[in-house]
Order: sequence, then C-alpha cells, then structure tokens
Amino acid sequence: MAELNSHPQNSDKKVRAKKAALRVDLTAMVDLAFLLITFFMLTTTLSKPRAMKITMPVGQSSPVPQSRTMTICLGKDNHAVWYLGQLTNPSVAATVTNFSRDGLRREIAKARNKVRKETGKELIVVIKT
Repeated sequence: MAELNSHPQNSDKKVRAKKAALRVDLTAMVDLAFLLITFFMLTTTLSKPRAMKITMPVGQSSPVPQSRTMTICLGKDNHAVWYLGQLTNPSVAATVTNFSRDGLRREIAKARNKVRKETGKELIVVIKT
C-alpha cells in the first residue's frame, strides 16, 4: 500500500516554507454596501398614496335630488347594501353585494350610466356606515 510521508527522507533537499492561503478582508466592502443601502433608503421617494377626491356638502341650500342619489350602507364581513333613490321609494331596490370588482364597483358603474342616461347629470354617492 502507498504511504504519505509528512517529512522528507533526504536531508540535503531544501525545506520550503509553506505558502499561506490567500485571504481577502471584505469588511470594508460590507461597510460600503450598508452605507449605500442606507443612503438609497433615505433618499428614495416612496410612492405617494392616491385617493379619490371627496366633495363635502357646504350648506343645505338645495336638497339633494333623490333621482341621482345612490346610497351605500356598509355592513359586516365585507358586505354592503345599496339602493338608488329614497329608502321608502327606491328606483332600484336595496341589494346586498361585496366590495369586489364584480360587486360594488360594477353596481356603481351601472348606476352612474343609468343616471347619466336619464338625467344627463352625474351620480351622487352617499356612503353610510
């Protein structure tokens, strides 16, 4: 069998010093990376929130026309009840829906188109909690 000798047998050969393994110190690079990350986090402009414009009533100079009013009553478990017109005599009866794209969003679009077609004016939405 083969053997590995750790010490050379011949004494007349020169013993060479072992070369140390190459070692790179990455401390400065890590420090620079964290400084850059911190700099960009502090100087970046975050996206600004977008919201709908809300028109609040200034005074009760004229009553709100019930023919163009859609009332949305918010409920539990992501449900809402909406009707068009007055509660006692609605032009569209009260309907329960959810807040999804196919729910309340579609109903608002339908009501807006209906009011625009009938009166030529914009829909007024009243939200009640």
